[in-house]
Amino acid sequence: MKASTIPAASRDHYFVPQPSLYPVILSGGMFLLALGFIQLINNFGPGKWVMLGGTAVILYVLFGWFGKVIGESQSGSYRDWEDRSFRYGMIWFIATEVMFFAAFFGALFYVRVLSVPELGGMLANHGTIDAWATQHASQIGHIAQLLQTVASHNADLAPISVALRELRHLA
Repeated sequence: MKASTIPAASRDHYFVPQPSLYPVILSGGMFLLALGFIQLINNFGPGKWVMLGGTAVILYVLFGWFGKVIGESQSGSYRDWEDRSFRYGMIWFIATEVMFFAAFFGALFYVRVLSVPELGGMLANHGTIDAWATQHASQIGHIAQLLQTVASHNADLAPISVALRELRHLA
């Protein structure tokens, strides 16, 4: 990393870049992309060209905006706290994506296994959820064994491996 070109007095503050037109240009490119897609679906002649123009505008913004941020970083404008802020932002993004997918698949499990069979009267024919679990105990045991094997090869997952071993013995 290069030495800082920012005076020492201004280095005590969080770096705030100058306002940029990139968000406005990106919005226009996304509008052109959507408009071109709509025209293409409706067999309107210039649709693919409008889509191509929107894609070109989006690529221009991505290269320009990322290039500007990389240039600011290489010029020494960012201190440790900006770097930490970028990293925390990425960690929070990944964590929220994991939470979203956990909630999504939890809802999918709820709908497919619990609510739909009950609404369709399938549980009345097959008993309760305990009967379902008993019926599928061998599959639960196989899944627990697979997860335990994966967890046993990673030291960070040791507590999970112990819990899965107990689950397998219950199944």
